[in-house]
Amino acid sequence: MNLPKHNENKGTGELGFTILTKIIQKEFKWIIRPNHNETDYGIDAYIDIITEDNKVTGKTIACQVKSGASYFIEKNSVGWIYRDSLSHLNYYLNHDIPVLIILVNLEDEIAYWCHCDANQTSKSKENWKITIPFKQVLNKKSKQNILEFIGPIKDYISQLEYQWRENEFFTNMISITLQVEKEDILTNSYQFIQAAIEKLQENTERVLHFKNKVEIALDGFNDDTRELNQIPEVKNWVKNLFNKTIGLSYFLPKNQPFGFFRVLTLSYMKYKEIPNSDFQLGSRTIYRLELDLTDKTFLNLIFDDLNRFCVKHKLSDELNEELTLEIGHEIVGEIKPSA
Repeated sequence: MNLPKHNENKGTGELGFTILTKIIQKEFKWIIRPNHNETDYGIDAYIDIITEDNKVTGKTIACQVKSGASYFIEKNSVGWIYRDSLSHLNYYLNHDIPVLIILVNLEDEIAYWCHCDANQTSKSKENWKITIPFKQVLNKKSKQNILEFIGPIKDYISQLEYQWRENEFFTNMISITLQVEKEDILTNSYQFIQAAIEKLQENTERVLHFKNKVEIALDGFNDDTRELNQIPEVKNWVKNLFNKTIGLSYFLPKNQPFGFFRVLTLSYMKYKEIPNSDFQLGSRTIYRLELDLTDKTFLNLIFDDLNRFCVKHKLSDELNEELTLEIGHEIVGEIKPSA
């Protein structure tokens, strides 16, 4: 008679999965989720880890499940021998979560398990094999052993509370000034500034907040009549800092006549004073400068820094263009204070 034929292997697999589900739910009180056949490349189910007080942890274990008498024929003195293809082994070992191989004895309704550990495998002609120990019965007593294959369950919220408070602290600032001591400059120390600049880049909110708001003050040179960029130790330190960090083009204010951006620019670029261009700014006499724009070294460096920073933090082309114009305008309109 022409009728659909029952797939005995499919029925065996379903029965084995039913037994496994019962064990996981009753003995472990965890959740087991079958993998759909169309996406089953060697993983039959995923087990979600549940805490003793019924909290879903987000921790998961993958399972390859085999059922039926044929899987309990070959054995050694330690356990059952499981064989599989090399492609499946590669697939298991590339998983970011642990993979268990589980054999279900349908007659006794007992499941045996092992962790798919590369060190426990061996080559078998064109395939591989692993021993699933007789003693590793899947039951409540094996729960702790299986938990060892997953990482610790962390309370990320309590950890994030500190980060969120820190972020709120930073974003409540109007601006920030990083004070550099003279000793740091003379000893070529950059750790403090580098750490501070990196701290401001820890998340997007800080990056956006501190655009043009991070000044760097060089302390200890008030008695020196030279401009900061004319002091060799300062000039060397400034240029090295620029080479060791990313983002000064973004963070530094561009409209400060006595700011660090001016020191940075004049540490790189040649310039001359414009005759009869002096004017008073408070108690100081200011001279306009004419920068030598034939040397594009600094322009290339500063715009490269800006481009790399914008790419790193996925900032918009519009924001990049805005800062590019600000930098260009500042360099063209550079001024020099008198001693």
